[in-house]
This record gives sequence, structure tokens and C-alpha cells, in this order.
Amino acid sequence: MTIIIKNKETLIFNDFTFKCSIGRNGTTNNKVEGDKKTPKGLFSLGNVYYRKDRNLKPITKLNCISINKKMGWCNDVGNKKYNRLIKVNKNLKHEKMFRNDYKYDYVLPINYNSKNNITGALICRDDIYLQLLEGPENEVNLTFEKISNDDRHLEIELLLKEYCNKRIFPGWNMKDDPARTWFWNKEEVNSGIFNKIPKIKIIEVFEKIANQIE
Repeated sequence: MTIIIKNKETLIFNDFTFKCSIGRNGTTNNKVEGDKKTPKGLFSLGNVYYRKDRNLKPITKLNCISINKKMGWCNDVGNKKYNRLIKVNKNLKHEKMFRNDYKYDYVLPINYNSKNNITGALICRDDIYLQLLEGPENEVNLTFEKISNDDRHLEIELLLKEYCNKRIFPGWNMKDDPARTWFWNKEEVNSGIFNKIPKIKIIEVFEKIANQIE
């Protein structure tokens, strides 16, 4: 799929022409955070965000999320949440996603800021960290090796490695989840539950988190 930006206000896709907004200073092949330019290149696509109070849900294979008044997009270059979806916070610089104008009726982020094209999720609890890494095989292997060699991490165990043609978290850079009540309890974890259950059950946990994003 090729999307062409004709100028700062016009986007062309196949036979369709749309109004659009790009960086104030145009486009660039050498993006520097904060330069107010839109990067050029080939990128994977993230989630589709849309105003369901104004528009129908898009017909697409991409994950669709309705925009609500609590959603913001971090524009603080110095913050680790920069250029990500956040919950509106007065202490964090952001743009509101729920607007009176029609600028953000549909939002489709490109995964430009996904470091090494790695996405996934991390479930944190005082007795366990359960992490999912997804992306190009080499990058996933390098990331796991880096984690394994970090002496701050103890008793690391690779539970599952498999190939897939679709990401569970395509638009999320290491989403974290506090391990809700439906997660295995401490007694089950201590008894070695991960060595007893089918590995597919672990994937199902992350799929459940992904389904609760909206």
C-alpha cells in the first residue's frame, strides 16, 4: 500500500484524495524528534482511532479503537511516553484526541517510533514479570538476549517462541498491565503453573489484555 502526500493538506491513496495535516516544517528522510517534520519512508501501521459518535467504525483488518474524552497523545519530546496514546494528564504535555473540530475524527499512527520495530506487553506483579516480545526475529532475539544479560533480572525463563503473521499489540510499544484478578494467583505461580499448562494459555492472557485496550 502506498500513500502519497501531495502537499501539506492533501493525501492521495489510489483513486482517493483526502485532506490531511503533516508536520509544520514539511517532510524529511532524516527525522529528529521535535523538528516538527513528518518522516518519509515505509512503515507498518498501528491502531485505527475514530470518533464513533460521528462516524461508523472503519472496515479494516487493523485494530479499531473509539476515541473518548480521556484520551490524549503525548507531545513531550523529553518524556518516555512521547508520541504515544495516554490518559489525559495535566502534568504531561499532550494533545487532546477528543476535539470539537474534525481533525482527529480518524487517526492512523505509523509505527515510526517503535524502537527496533519491537512491540508487546509486560505484566507486572510483585511475584512475577511476564513479558511478550513481538517483531522481526533477529530484533526479538537481540532484545531477549539483552534482557537475559541484565543482572537486574533474575530467574529468566523462555516459556514460548513461535512464528506468527499478526501481532497482538501492533500499535503498542511495551504496554504494561498490572495483572488483574483473572490472572494466575501467587500460589499457582509458586507451584510452577507455567510448566503445567498448555503454552497457548499464556498467549491467551496477552490476547485478553489486547481486547481490553478499548
